[in-house]
Amino acid sequence: MNKDKNMFSAATKAVVRSLGARDLINNSSVSDQWQLLTLVRVTESPFPLSRTKYMKLDCTLTDLIDSDFSPQLEDRVLVEGFSMSRQSGGCGRAGGGVDEARLHLRAGLDSVDSMSAVSLMSQEVDVITLSEQLNDLKVRPNKVKRITLNERQHLAFVRQRVYNLAPVSFTSKAEKDVSMCGRFIEYVCLQGKAQTKHLTGYKLPENSTIAYGLKMIHIEDGVLDIPIDHTRSLTEEISLTSRQILQWCVKDITDKEVLLQPLAGLPESTRGELLRTLRQLLEDGDALSQLEDTMDQCSDGASERPQSQLAASFMDLLDVSQASSALRDAAHLLVNIMKALPDGLPALLSSCSLDTLEVFKHMVDSLKKDGQAQLPRALPRPLQEDGELRRAAYFLCLTDHLADMRDDWEFAELRPGDLLEVLCLAVLGLSLLQTHCEA
Repeated sequence: MNKDKNMFSAATKAVVRSLGARDLINNSSVSDQWQLLTLVRVTESPFPLSRTKYMKLDCTLTDLIDSDFSPQLEDRVLVEGFSMSRQSGGCGRAGGGVDEARLHLRAGLDSVDSMSAVSLMSQEVDVITLSEQLNDLKVRPNKVKRITLNERQHLAFVRQRVYNLAPVSFTSKAEKDVSMCGRFIEYVCLQGKAQTKHLTGYKLPENSTIAYGLKMIHIEDGVLDIPIDHTRSLTEEISLTSRQILQWCVKDITDKEVLLQPLAGLPESTRGELLRTLRQLLEDGDALSQLEDTMDQCSDGASERPQSQLAASFMDLLDVSQASSALRDAAHLLVNIMKALPDGLPALLSSCSLDTLEVFKHMVDSLKKDGQAQLPRALPRPLQEDGELRRAAYFLCLTDHLADMRDDWEFAELRPGDLLEVLCLAVLGLSLLQTHCEA
């Protein structure tokens, strides 16, 4: 059962990634149907690619409102004949009024080698009409009283559900080593490998929720508000140009760089020790996961000392009981960034020399300012032609090709733009910790 659950979660993640719809969340459990209008408590993280938590509540938007209403629902074909394989990625034909151009999308399928062809349906609530019906209406006080939210949480409801029109078969070949990066090796030098561990096929019944979309709501002084904003469509996501992807990346990098700045205020000796401990953590996956969990708990207002001595040492260096929330968030952000980078790259970046990091920093600054980075003529050894970080630096120069890379992208976790963002933030964060004694 756990094996089937893992395969289901891996496949739904690959489907969502292939569709390119940033507003969809993959379903991780086949038993969860995420019915429309179900209320959901969302715990956000300010960090890129971090684990946002979604908890279904035992009531719906209908239960919350002290008035009767009839939501308008729409069922439409999202993609016809959608299929995926590790070799060919995902493809299908857009349906339901979406541009009839052929979708040809690549996907790293994690632990899934292929998925049989199926039409994907979308069931949606007309949010604009719903907001006209419900905005400014009073909510039931007894229902609201049962919903507790902290400062990092908000309330939402299920506005969209994507499901399969017929049964779907997922298959996985015998256990083998698979390169984590596929054609991405042309752009960045990564040494990590992963093993597929699922050895059987799995059949998903028809009408199973593959993914869902949420809509945030506000309740103030007992009155409901459903804010209306523009959500990019599937076609818009696919047609983004390299320049548009870069603009969004630069905005995110600039915003999150501010969150990292408190690291610069630490004493030089503390920064050096923090960096050395982080390097050791990057070599120990279990310890790094413990540290991430501990820092998540700290963000929620409670924590237990991690069993890993390395993770505990990192927390001691921060002196969490006295550290400002801004410093805790900065350290949390840096850990999350390093963990999000592809295998092999975090250790290489965190241990590179000061002059190598300064070249990276100059390239990132040029990218933010001019939208283009270039390799300087004089390069430290790791960035020279056969150096271990050459391709990572070269990737920063390929911003004019972000959309082109998307078509053949096979890396399981990151889109090209996502990788650009975390790579730049890693450089900026490590630059704040790096000291001259580390050179």
